[in-house]
Amino acid sequence: MGNKRTRMDDIDLLLELAKRYICSNDYGSAITAFLNILVLCPDNEVARRELSRLENIEYIHVGRGHSDAISRAVWVIDGIHVVSGGADNTIIVWDYKKSDIVRVFGDHRTCITTLTRHPKMPIIASGSEDGTIIIYDTYTCWKKILKEHTARINQISWSVEGKRLVSCSDDGKIVIWDPQTYEKKYVIGGDTGSIVGVRWSPSGRYLLSYSSGGIISVWNPRTGRLIYRLRDPSEGIFCADWSPGSEKIVCCSADGILRIYDIRTTRTYILGRHEYIASYVFWRRNNTIVSVGWDGKIILWDPVKLRQIMIIGKHSTPIICAALSKNKRYLATASLDRNICVWDLENLNIITTFRGHNHLISHLDWHPLKRLLLSASWDRRLIVWDTNQKSRESTLYYPSERITTLTWLDDDKYILIGYSNGDLVLFDIESTMIVCRSRIHDLRITSISKKRNSSLIATSSMDSTIAIVDYQDGFKTISRRPVFSLGVNSVSFHPRKDLILACSDDCTIKILDLNFEIVAEFRGHTTIVSDVCWSGDGSMFASSSWDGTVRIWTPDTETEYLLIKYDDKITCIDWNPRINYIAFGTMSGYVYVWNLKTINEYARIEAHRGPVSSIKWSNDGTFLASGGVDGAISIFHIIRKNIGERILRSPIVGISWHHTRKKLMACCNNGDIIIIEADIIS
Repeated sequence: MGNKRTRMDDIDLLLELAKRYICSNDYGSAITAFLNILVLCPDNEVARRELSRLENIEYIHVGRGHSDAISRAVWVIDGIHVVSGGADNTIIVWDYKKSDIVRVFGDHRTCITTLTRHPKMPIIASGSEDGTIIIYDTYTCWKKILKEHTARINQISWSVEGKRLVSCSDDGKIVIWDPQTYEKKYVIGGDTGSIVGVRWSPSGRYLLSYSSGGIISVWNPRTGRLIYRLRDPSEGIFCADWSPGSEKIVCCSADGILRIYDIRTTRTYILGRHEYIASYVFWRRNNTIVSVGWDGKIILWDPVKLRQIMIIGKHSTPIICAALSKNKRYLATASLDRNICVWDLENLNIITTFRGHNHLISHLDWHPLKRLLLSASWDRRLIVWDTNQKSRESTLYYPSERITTLTWLDDDKYILIGYSNGDLVLFDIESTMIVCRSRIHDLRITSISKKRNSSLIATSSMDSTIAIVDYQDGFKTISRRPVFSLGVNSVSFHPRKDLILACSDDCTIKILDLNFEIVAEFRGHTTIVSDVCWSGDGSMFASSSWDGTVRIWTPDTETEYLLIKYDDKITCIDWNPRINYIAFGTMSGYVYVWNLKTINEYARIEAHRGPVSSIKWSNDGTFLASGGVDGAISIFHIIRKNIGERILRSPIVGISWHHTRKKLMACCNNGDIIIIEADIIS
């Protein structure tokens, strides 16, 4: 791409690249490019039109920023951009100097577990909980999905020159990939349990792997042949490193002991120990070893004389992250108390201590050239620290409250959106503008229900309250009251009467009038009641619970009419508005459909790779849609029994059907709001 690589905000270039990807049938990269045009320019009609054509998805709003904890963050080799990955399944590229988001990648279906940069090019490799690896060019939005692993990716690593790529996983396999084609060259291991980590030797000639069961292996990466294997007595290795000459290996273990293994002589030496778990170890070029542990200590060792040289310093709480600079002179450590310390390993002293995160620090990474340190945290923030000036260089954070639920209004022009901070928003679909916003609750809004032929809506919240609001009168609050002892998970207006059905974490279900007076109370569930819904005519209602039961009730009796039991937590439920069928989703990702007339299971759908977050029947009762934390929308046709699927960029938190048409709206944790044609997907 030549000089054009210097501009990540060049929309014309992204449009040109997207067209090239389409011409080469690389539709995945084209979609990624078009989505990132919307990240940079939300009003770009060309990108919206092309996305609708390629995916049959209409993007109403494109979210930015992390909606959940950041688990990993690394510098791109250009030294200008940083990449973060989180529990929201999303990868974000930031311009650290401008503190701005320039790319958003959302192709993973589970949380990001590892990130690594290419040593020569602006390419990153990401791994996730489900075993998927995705390669991204951060400038061109080109991507490649690698599928060989079947479980959590623990580490991905390029060789020093970037000529080989290796990955390891909880499935026990190590895969060596060709970085030109990204095809697998060798699949090795598989007989030692979960592979915790891999490490290239300084020359790149050998590959070291270590497993959770304490198995240490040395491989020839050119042939995939095993050269050396031994078992660490602790049966729990946290970290390992090569000696500068690649003839020895140092390991730190769960028992706190540091051991040195001589590959040439196959002898084992005990170097020393930490009081508790030894979590990180580094073998420096001057033939000294530095280790850190849960005892908070940073210790310098002499591997020749097998003795401790000195304790360089100490945190007051366990050290959970550590990173060594490229020149191996500076060590950064982060502890449970959220302190980050920077140590000079030449002068053997502390340089500075940083404190700025509000939650657990999850990762540290040094700038490839400068003395800048990147820290990532569960507080959804990245901070760049200047260790030379002993100051904060920049904070990378996009302040956005998480969408938690939505409802498509009957006039089809507006949607109601609930947020994690208790805000309620009236959103104009056509103009993509917020019409009204108001703080209704103190905590997360969990559900929204519209009263038929009325402008009244009911909202429920984790603050234990239910509110009735007039959305056509500027969100005028008619009434708001705590009606449960714990958070309210679902609220639903009766289809014909002035009644409200609601359920709570306190295991109870209540029917209320519009003044929130209790009409009836129902007990029977033994733990959290996750969802409730009325039958089409309002003569019965259903409830779902984490106790693994679905219960069918009649409003005038205190005991359930029917009980359905599964060995799984039931997360959501809905009643078909036309026929006597119910559908419910589970924590493990299954969707079940029951015929209540014959009282038998009609369908069992393996719909998601994790909890089902939302489930809804279409208004004509033909389609059943479910959304999951894996970012997938699954649509089931009740007559044809066929299933369609779309994968979005972030966990699904709410779905809602168009009042008359077969259109489905979904919202994601990251703020994405989309519309899908049900006929197309099924």
